[in-house]
Amino acid sequence: MKLKPMNVVLAGLLIQTPVFADQLEPISVTSVTKTERALTQSPVSVEVINEASIRELNALTLGDVLEKTGAVFMNPDQRSMSIRGVGSKGTLLLIDGRRIGTEFTKNYDAKRIPAASIERIEIVKGPMGALYGSDALGGVINIITKQAQDEWEGSVSVSSGTSYQGRGSQTQIDGDVRGKIDKTGISAWFSAQKTQEYYEKQTASTLVPRGGGQPGQSAPSQSAIRINPATNHVQGGAGTIPIAQRLADEYQVDTTLRDPSDVLNLGLKLNHAFTDTFNLRADISWMNEKRDLRGIADGYTSNYTRTGQSNLPVANVPYQQTLDNQRLGWGVGADWQVLESVKLDWQTSLYHYKKTDDVTALNWQALGYATQKASAQLTGDGLVDTQQHQFNATWQPHAQHRVLAGAEYFEDKRDAAFFDATGRMTTKTLSNRSLYAQHEWQISAPLALIYGLRFDDSQANDSATTFNLGTVYHFNPLANLRLRYAQGFRSPDSQELYINRFNPQGRRFVGADVVDSNIGKNSFKLKAEHSENYEIGLSGDHQAWQYDIALYHTQIKDNILRDNSAQYISFRNASEVTIKGVDMRLNWAFNSDLKADFVLNVLDSYDKDTAKRLQYTPNVRSQLGLSYRLLDDLNTRIALNYIGDQAYSETKQGQTTDKTAQAYWPLNLSVNYQPKSLQHTEFFGGIDNALNTKVDPVLGSTVGTYLYAGMRVHF
Repeated sequence: MKLKPMNVVLAGLLIQTPVFADQLEPISVTSVTKTERALTQSPVSVEVINEASIRELNALTLGDVLEKTGAVFMNPDQRSMSIRGVGSKGTLLLIDGRRIGTEFTKNYDAKRIPAASIERIEIVKGPMGALYGSDALGGVINIITKQAQDEWEGSVSVSSGTSYQGRGSQTQIDGDVRGKIDKTGISAWFSAQKTQEYYEKQTASTLVPRGGGQPGQSAPSQSAIRINPATNHVQGGAGTIPIAQRLADEYQVDTTLRDPSDVLNLGLKLNHAFTDTFNLRADISWMNEKRDLRGIADGYTSNYTRTGQSNLPVANVPYQQTLDNQRLGWGVGADWQVLESVKLDWQTSLYHYKKTDDVTALNWQALGYATQKASAQLTGDGLVDTQQHQFNATWQPHAQHRVLAGAEYFEDKRDAAFFDATGRMTTKTLSNRSLYAQHEWQISAPLALIYGLRFDDSQANDSATTFNLGTVYHFNPLANLRLRYAQGFRSPDSQELYINRFNPQGRRFVGADVVDSNIGKNSFKLKAEHSENYEIGLSGDHQAWQYDIALYHTQIKDNILRDNSAQYISFRNASEVTIKGVDMRLNWAFNSDLKADFVLNVLDSYDKDTAKRLQYTPNVRSQLGLSYRLLDDLNTRIALNYIGDQAYSETKQGQTTDKTAQAYWPLNLSVNYQPKSLQHTEFFGGIDNALNTKVDPVLGSTVGTYLYAGMRVHF
């Protein structure tokens, strides 16, 4: 086996652009129209990441895939995602076209979904309200899980990695199997992931009220506050002690930067063909997640009582957070080709998500509590039950026309302690009913027109009608022009409407519908967010290269923001946010062994209320990669990423300061080796963030340079 005629410096080089993988074969998508349609005939920007590309990326979870492709912006610790500047709440995450039960922030979902379950990912950029209703404000991420094959096949893989410091290690075992028994298709998968803690020592500089009628905060040793040790009451006089005898000015904390976690996933899909025209589907999935981390809370309520006031607040308190979450989902459905021109499809899915989230103080004794458990605050215990029922009818009288009509019912029921000021478990239910229709019209061989309309009747808000219109003109293989206008919306969720609790600083956190005369809070109407998007795109492909470029302009009205201006915290509607940008992708094959790709996203945002750009949104993102097949069975990869600076604000002692987090340049290297002598065995490994690029902690945690290796066996 001889080396290819290329300088061995390229031994570290490879990139396979997932969105262009297997471009010589036609690619179909289902997320754009809820019908199967060629990617080149879609009037909206779509990125497709297939199973082969996921393996080449050495990705273990959905978050790894999205981060390494740059298709969606992920913060460094993969705890939030955004499409074209629209955050997690405006990004609709689907599995097999269905909504999943989860928490409001979707903080951990990217890490919960294993790559072993994914056949492909379809990412639709831009509002999709006319097909999907609420939450598809910025776009849709649809994860299509692995389908049964005619022949039995499967794989098992094991991998492990760690930071160069030997901390934050991660081990994962996963596998899948799929095939058919007579007319029944079966697809099953599992994944078990264990992540060790990565932490850095930080100092918690404790602050308490000054006392003695003085405003502001100070270190305990400089405060005039005195405590009665027998009653934990804040008072003066004999028998009391300075608060400094209880609370130290500083605490050293091993602050968690990567959560130690155990995540287990199991899934099974069945498909039985009763006849050539009628199929019945069923699936079930289960996820169990445990996390345990430490940090420094900006504020925490102590057990020291004040006459006629809330308990004494303390700033910068070491805390411990424990999460124990389970999610069970199942679905049934059927598709029936009634006539050659008429097809019916029905789908019902239910998710049950149980969340346990305990936050306790590490210095609980110093805060006046009898036990650590007694210091628990901001627990997120609760249950989430979602159900979704969809019915679609497709009519195609001839090749030039296809009409889709559908109805959907979705319900989100949450039982949680934070809907009641006393901590009593309370149930809140939001539901949505909708009707929609869509027409795909092939006007001529090069020209197609797609338009649709949807009506949503939401319990959380007034009804909404959304519309989209898109066209594609195929000049030749080198030029596909697309134009699109689309609307989207997001109804307020139950957190924004009904939350009613104290935060660690002792301030009430209340939703728009909460009424409390003691704090001057009245109920007010929280409007749904609405977006309008205009887009023009051009794409094309050649034997050696492919490209896609899109220019877009999005306006979001009545966007929902957290409001800290009153004596309580609530939510309000802002007036308008404008987002303009350019997306560009280019893939070039110099020869069969050497390939390159370039991805560029430029975004300009403007918040009319603040006259500033959106926070935590980079104005520029890019990826430059090279791939080189060093040996017949050895691929290597290098990918250099650039994430531009991000604006954010910081509030301390009531003062808000605008700040900027600096840009960062992660460089990733990887290797895939499949020896001919072991045709069914693949070895892989790599180095993420090879140059140990530093990231501002405000953007999320990173373990620095991360090394990993693994083996996958196919059968």
